[in-house]
Amino acid sequence: MTAATRFLAESPSIDLLKGLEPRLAQMDRRELAEGLSPVLARLQERLPDAERAKVAESVFAFCRRLYSNARSGDGLALARGLLAQAILADDAALERRASSVCGVLAADTADVVGAIDYQARALALADSARDPAARATAWNNIGLAFGVAGNYALSVQCGRRALAAVEQVPGPVHGRYTACNNLSIGLYQTGDFAAALRFGELALQSADPSFIAQNPHSAILLRRNLARLYVSAGRMAEAAEQVAQVAVLTAQSSSPR
Repeated sequence: MTAATRFLAESPSIDLLKGLEPRLAQMDRRELAEGLSPVLARLQERLPDAERAKVAESVFAFCRRLYSNARSGDGLALARGLLAQAILADDAALERRASSVCGVLAADTADVVGAIDYQARALALADSARDPAARATAWNNIGLAFGVAGNYALSVQCGRRALAAVEQVPGPVHGRYTACNNLSIGLYQTGDFAAALRFGELALQSADPSFIAQNPHSAILLRRNLARLYVSAGRMAEAAEQVAQVAVLTAQSSSPR
């Protein structure tokens, strides 16, 4: 038994991941893969329910950190390991969330086909669970993959399906905010500036501070896109306001994106 394996046997996997986080900036891909190998090995065995739930949240947080740092490719093995754990445990809710994360990371590495495959799986599980928020998330992420491929027409269709999924859900809904944001960007790219502006403003109206904290990069893209749309409409003062907000958000973000 190696020292790393002994450490993992004595402490939850979450401790190992927390220990790696402060060193991420100094670790290359090989070093990170070696550091994650005990966690991946542990994920191949069915974990007790309580441990699995805690490990899953730690893995999701670690993958978000890697995505934020433009290292999605380094997080794919970990996300796939969690997906394997979910299947092993017959945990449909975790399988859906892990499939979704695998898809987002795959899209960020330009594996569009793989990303859509993962998101289709997440969508099927969301449908089975009759979960409108999860359905919206899946459609938003499929649209993201099409956007990476440059097919904004299909990305817009996905955004409309995501919006429809949460149409009857009251209050701030992350899927609605994301759908409006994605529709604004996709419609701008397809030349429908009026509709793009309408959805961009709807995204701002439906945003909750927690959504922005969760994904500052998305908020930056929204305001950057709105700035271009206001310029195209001759609304220069509003464009300048969006540019100023982009500067504020960028200064607050530690992400290299």
